[in-house]
Amino acid sequence: MTTTPYIFPDNFSAEKANNYLMLVQVFADSFSFAVTEQKQLIAFGKNIPLSELAKPEVYRDILTANFQKTVVGLPAVAFTLIPKELFKFNGVLEVARFLDVKSTEAVFSQPLNEDNEIIYKTNGEVLKAVNARLNLQSSVYGQRGWIQFISENYPDNDKVYLNIYQNQVHILYFENRKLRFYNCFETDNKDELVYFIGSAIQELKLSNDQVKLIINGDFEDENDSRIIYLSQFFPQIKINNLSPDLKLPNEIPVHQLLSVTALSLCAS
Repeated sequence: MTTTPYIFPDNFSAEKANNYLMLVQVFADSFSFAVTEQKQLIAFGKNIPLSELAKPEVYRDILTANFQKTVVGLPAVAFTLIPKELFKFNGVLEVARFLDVKSTEAVFSQPLNEDNEIIYKTNGEVLKAVNARLNLQSSVYGQRGWIQFISENYPDNDKVYLNIYQNQVHILYFENRKLRFYNCFETDNKDELVYFIGSAIQELKLSNDQVKLIINGDFEDENDSRIIYLSQFFPQIKINNLSPDLKLPNEIPVHQLLSVTALSLCAS
Protein backbone atom coordinates (compact mmCIF):
# COMPACT_ATOMS: atom_id res chain seq x y z
CA MET A 1 0.00 0.00 0.00
CA THR A 2 1.38 3.39 -0.95
CA THR A 3 1.05 6.54 1.06
CA THR A 4 0.39 9.58 -1.10
CA PRO A 5 0.83 12.88 0.73
CA TYR A 6 -0.41 16.22 -0.51
CA ILE A 7 0.58 18.70 2.16
CA PHE A 8 0.78 22.42 1.59
CA PRO A 9 3.21 23.73 4.21
CA ASP A 10 2.57 27.36 3.31
CA ASN A 11 -1.03 26.85 4.40
CA PHE A 12 -1.03 24.22 7.16
CA SER A 13 -0.12 25.25 10.68
CA ALA A 14 -0.70 23.06 13.74
CA GLU A 15 -1.06 26.25 15.79
CA LYS A 16 -4.02 27.28 13.63
CA ALA A 17 -5.70 23.86 13.67
CA ASN A 18 -8.54 25.17 15.81
CA ASN A 19 -9.66 27.00 12.67
CA TYR A 20 -9.55 23.85 10.51
CA LEU A 21 -12.03 21.13 9.66
CA MET A 22 -10.56 17.60 9.60
CA LEU A 23 -12.29 15.06 7.35
CA VAL A 24 -11.29 11.40 7.61
CA GLN A 25 -12.61 8.58 5.46
CA VAL A 26 -11.79 5.13 6.77
CA PHE A 27 -11.59 1.92 4.75
CA ALA A 28 -10.95 -1.70 5.72
CA ASP A 29 -7.16 -1.28 6.04
CA SER A 30 -6.43 2.36 5.20
CA PHE A 31 -7.76 5.89 5.47
CA SER A 32 -7.73 9.18 3.59
CA PHE A 33 -8.04 12.65 5.04
CA ALA A 34 -8.57 16.26 4.01
CA VAL A 35 -7.95 19.34 6.12
CA THR A 36 -9.90 22.44 5.10
CA GLU A 37 -10.23 26.01 6.24
CA GLN A 38 -13.41 27.64 5.01
CA LYS A 39 -13.22 26.99 1.22
CA GLN A 40 -9.51 26.16 1.05
CA LEU A 41 -7.88 22.71 1.03
CA ILE A 42 -4.98 22.83 3.49
CA ALA A 43 -3.74 19.23 3.38
CA PHE A 44 -4.73 15.89 1.91
CA GLY A 45 -3.51 12.31 2.21
CA LYS A 46 -4.78 9.04 0.76
CA ASN A 47 -4.16 5.29 1.05
CA ILE A 48 -2.57 5.67 4.48
CA PRO A 49 -2.25 2.49 6.59
CA LEU A 50 -4.54 2.42 9.62
CA SER A 51 -1.48 1.86 11.80
CA GLU A 52 -0.59 5.52 11.23
CA LEU A 53 -3.51 6.45 13.48
CA ALA A 54 -2.12 4.60 16.49
CA LYS A 55 1.50 5.66 15.91
CA PRO A 56 1.60 8.72 13.65
CA GLU A 57 4.87 9.19 11.79
CA VAL A 58 4.43 10.69 8.33
CA TYR A 59 1.41 12.74 9.42
CA ARG A 60 2.26 13.34 13.07
CA ASP A 61 1.73 17.11 12.94
CA ILE A 62 -1.68 16.71 11.35
CA LEU A 63 -3.02 13.71 13.27
CA THR A 64 -2.05 15.15 16.65
CA ALA A 65 -3.44 18.63 15.97
CA ASN A 66 -6.41 20.01 17.88
CA PHE A 67 -8.95 20.70 15.13
CA GLN A 68 -12.03 22.85 15.42
CA LYS A 69 -14.11 19.89 14.24
CA THR A 70 -13.47 16.40 12.94
CA VAL A 71 -15.78 14.22 10.85
CA VAL A 72 -14.96 10.52 10.52
CA GLY A 73 -16.57 8.42 7.80
CA LEU A 74 -16.71 4.75 8.80
CA PRO A 75 -16.77 1.78 6.42
CA ALA A 76 -19.55 -0.80 6.53
CA VAL A 77 -19.14 -4.55 6.29
CA ALA A 78 -22.87 -4.71 5.58
CA PHE A 79 -25.80 -2.31 5.81
CA THR A 80 -29.51 -1.88 5.27
CA LEU A 81 -31.68 1.18 4.65
CA ILE A 82 -34.94 1.75 6.50
CA PRO A 83 -37.47 4.44 5.46
CA LYS A 84 -37.74 6.91 8.31
CA GLU A 85 -41.48 6.51 8.59
CA LEU A 86 -40.91 2.81 9.33
CA PHE A 87 -37.87 3.25 11.53
CA LYS A 88 -38.11 2.83 15.26
CA PHE A 89 -35.03 3.05 17.44
CA ASN A 90 -36.18 0.10 19.51
CA GLY A 91 -36.07 -1.96 16.34
CA VAL A 92 -32.36 -1.49 15.63
CA LEU A 93 -31.34 -4.74 17.29
CA GLU A 94 -34.10 -6.57 15.45
CA VAL A 95 -32.87 -5.27 12.10
CA ALA A 96 -29.24 -5.91 13.08
CA ARG A 97 -30.03 -9.63 13.38
CA PHE A 98 -30.37 -9.76 9.61
CA LEU A 99 -26.88 -8.30 9.22
CA ASP A 100 -25.41 -11.40 10.87
CA VAL A 101 -23.43 -9.33 13.36
CA LYS A 102 -20.40 -11.13 14.80
CA SER A 103 -18.90 -10.61 18.24
CA THR A 104 -15.98 -8.76 16.61
CA GLU A 105 -18.27 -6.21 14.93
CA ALA A 106 -20.22 -3.15 16.09
CA VAL A 107 -23.57 -1.84 14.86
CA PHE A 108 -24.42 1.80 14.13
CA SER A 109 -27.72 3.44 13.31
CA GLN A 110 -27.73 6.93 11.80
CA PRO A 111 -29.74 9.11 9.40
CA LEU A 112 -28.51 8.66 5.83
CA ASN A 113 -30.64 11.41 4.31
CA GLU A 114 -33.98 13.08 4.99
CA ASP A 115 -35.91 9.95 4.03
CA ASN A 116 -33.81 7.00 5.22
CA GLU A 117 -32.02 5.60 8.23
CA ILE A 118 -28.97 3.40 7.67
CA ILE A 119 -28.11 0.54 10.00
CA TYR A 120 -24.63 -0.85 9.38
CA LYS A 121 -21.96 -2.97 10.96
CA THR A 122 -18.25 -2.22 11.10
CA ASN A 123 -15.25 -4.41 11.84
CA GLY A 124 -14.09 -4.11 15.45
CA GLU A 125 -10.39 -3.99 14.53
CA VAL A 126 -11.06 -1.01 12.28
CA LEU A 127 -12.92 0.74 15.10
CA LYS A 128 -10.04 0.03 17.48
CA ALA A 129 -7.58 1.63 15.06
CA VAL A 130 -9.83 4.65 14.56
CA ASN A 131 -10.51 5.08 18.27
CA ALA A 132 -6.78 5.17 18.97
CA ARG A 133 -6.66 8.68 17.49
CA LEU A 134 -10.16 9.87 16.63
CA ASN A 135 -13.45 10.29 18.46
CA LEU A 136 -16.10 7.85 17.28
CA GLN A 137 -18.73 10.29 18.52
CA SER A 138 -17.89 12.36 15.44
CA SER A 139 -18.41 9.43 13.06
CA VAL A 140 -20.93 8.99 10.27
CA TYR A 141 -21.52 6.36 7.62
CA GLY A 142 -18.56 6.70 5.24
CA GLN A 143 -20.54 7.48 2.06
CA ARG A 144 -23.10 9.75 3.66
CA GLY A 145 -21.40 12.93 2.46
CA TRP A 146 -21.06 11.61 -1.10
CA ILE A 147 -24.73 10.64 -1.20
CA GLN A 148 -25.78 14.03 0.17
CA PHE A 149 -23.57 15.88 -2.29
CA ILE A 150 -25.04 14.02 -5.28
CA SER A 151 -28.58 14.61 -4.02
CA GLU A 152 -27.96 18.36 -3.73
CA ASN A 153 -26.64 18.64 -7.29
CA TYR A 154 -29.85 17.90 -9.15
CA PRO A 155 -29.41 14.23 -10.13
CA ASP A 156 -31.27 13.37 -13.35
CA ASN A 157 -33.33 10.23 -13.90
CA ASP A 158 -30.94 8.98 -16.61
CA LYS A 159 -27.81 9.17 -14.44
CA VAL A 160 -26.31 6.44 -12.26
CA TYR A 161 -23.52 7.54 -9.92
CA LEU A 162 -20.52 5.34 -9.14
CA ASN A 163 -17.85 5.67 -6.48
CA ILE A 164 -15.06 3.19 -7.27
CA TYR A 165 -12.35 2.61 -4.68
CA GLN A 166 -9.93 -0.33 -4.64
CA ASN A 167 -12.16 -3.43 -4.88
CA GLN A 168 -15.49 -1.75 -4.12
CA VAL A 169 -18.10 0.04 -6.17
CA HIS A 170 -20.88 2.13 -4.63
CA ILE A 171 -23.87 2.51 -6.95
CA LEU A 172 -26.34 5.36 -6.43
CA TYR A 173 -29.49 6.35 -8.31
CA PHE A 174 -32.13 9.03 -7.79
CA GLU A 175 -35.56 9.13 -9.40
CA ASN A 176 -37.26 12.51 -9.41
CA ARG A 177 -34.51 13.56 -6.98
CA LYS A 178 -35.51 10.93 -4.43
CA LEU A 179 -33.12 8.14 -3.48
CA ARG A 180 -34.27 5.08 -5.40
CA PHE A 181 -31.23 2.76 -5.26
CA TYR A 182 -28.03 2.52 -3.26
CA ASN A 183 -25.77 -0.45 -2.75
CA CYS A 184 -22.13 -1.44 -2.47
CA PHE A 185 -20.41 -4.46 -4.02
CA GLU A 186 -17.02 -6.11 -3.67
CA THR A 187 -15.42 -6.65 -7.08
CA ASP A 188 -12.38 -8.84 -7.69
CA ASN A 189 -12.04 -7.98 -11.37
CA LYS A 190 -13.40 -5.81 -14.19
CA ASP A 191 -15.97 -8.41 -15.24
CA GLU A 192 -17.54 -8.36 -11.79
CA LEU A 193 -17.56 -4.57 -11.89
CA VAL A 194 -19.52 -4.66 -15.16
CA TYR A 195 -21.83 -7.36 -13.80
CA PHE A 196 -22.88 -5.47 -10.65
CA ILE A 197 -23.36 -2.19 -12.49
CA GLY A 198 -25.30 -3.93 -15.24
CA SER A 199 -27.49 -5.75 -12.72
CA ALA A 200 -28.34 -2.48 -10.99
CA ILE A 201 -29.18 -0.81 -14.29
CA GLN A 202 -31.39 -3.75 -15.25
CA GLU A 203 -33.16 -3.61 -11.87
CA LEU A 204 -33.81 0.09 -12.42
CA LYS A 205 -35.21 -0.70 -15.89
CA LEU A 206 -32.71 1.59 -17.58
CA SER A 207 -30.91 1.02 -20.89
CA ASN A 208 -27.15 0.40 -21.08
CA ASP A 209 -26.98 2.62 -24.17
CA GLN A 210 -28.93 5.52 -22.72
CA VAL A 211 -27.88 5.55 -19.06
CA LYS A 212 -25.13 8.00 -18.11
CA LEU A 213 -22.55 6.73 -15.64
CA ILE A 214 -21.10 9.55 -13.54
CA ILE A 215 -17.95 8.20 -11.90
CA ASN A 216 -15.54 9.26 -9.18
CA GLY A 217 -12.98 7.25 -7.25
CA ASP A 218 -9.34 6.26 -6.93
CA PHE A 219 -8.50 6.03 -10.65
CA GLU A 220 -6.22 8.57 -12.32
CA ASP A 221 -8.33 9.51 -15.35
CA GLU A 222 -10.52 8.16 -18.16
CA ASN A 223 -7.57 6.05 -19.39
CA ASP A 224 -7.78 3.81 -16.33
CA SER A 225 -8.29 0.20 -17.48
CA ARG A 226 -11.51 -0.12 -15.47
CA ILE A 227 -13.03 2.96 -17.11
CA ILE A 228 -12.00 1.81 -20.59
CA TYR A 229 -13.52 -1.63 -19.96
CA LEU A 230 -16.77 -0.15 -18.65
CA SER A 231 -17.09 2.01 -21.76
CA GLN A 232 -17.37 -1.15 -23.89
CA PHE A 233 -20.70 -1.88 -22.19
CA PHE A 234 -21.88 1.58 -21.16
CA PRO A 235 -20.99 4.13 -23.85
CA GLN A 236 -22.00 7.22 -21.88
CA ILE A 237 -19.43 7.69 -19.11
CA LYS A 238 -18.43 10.94 -17.48
CA ILE A 239 -15.86 11.60 -14.77
CA ASN A 240 -17.45 13.48 -11.87
CA ASN A 241 -15.34 16.61 -11.46
CA LEU A 242 -17.78 18.40 -9.20
CA SER A 243 -16.79 19.02 -5.62
CA PRO A 244 -18.13 20.75 -2.53
CA ASP A 245 -17.49 24.48 -2.57
CA LEU A 246 -13.76 24.02 -2.05
CA LYS A 247 -10.68 25.48 -3.75
CA LEU A 248 -8.34 22.67 -4.82
CA PRO A 249 -4.78 22.75 -6.17
CA ASN A 250 -4.55 21.99 -9.90
CA GLU A 251 -2.36 18.92 -9.36
CA ILE A 252 -5.06 17.01 -7.44
CA PRO A 253 -7.76 15.24 -9.51
CA VAL A 254 -11.10 16.42 -8.12
CA HIS A 255 -12.79 13.05 -8.61
CA GLN A 256 -10.32 11.37 -6.24
CA LEU A 257 -11.24 13.67 -3.36
CA LEU A 258 -15.00 13.80 -3.69
CA SER A 259 -16.03 11.10 -1.23
CA VAL A 260 -13.77 12.47 1.52
CA THR A 261 -14.29 16.22 0.93
CA ALA A 262 -18.06 15.65 0.75
CA LEU A 263 -17.90 14.65 4.42
CA SER A 264 -17.78 18.40 5.06
CA LEU A 265 -21.52 18.35 4.43
CA CYS A 266 -21.89 16.23 7.59
CA ALA A 267 -20.04 18.73 9.79
CA SER A 268 -23.03 20.82 10.83
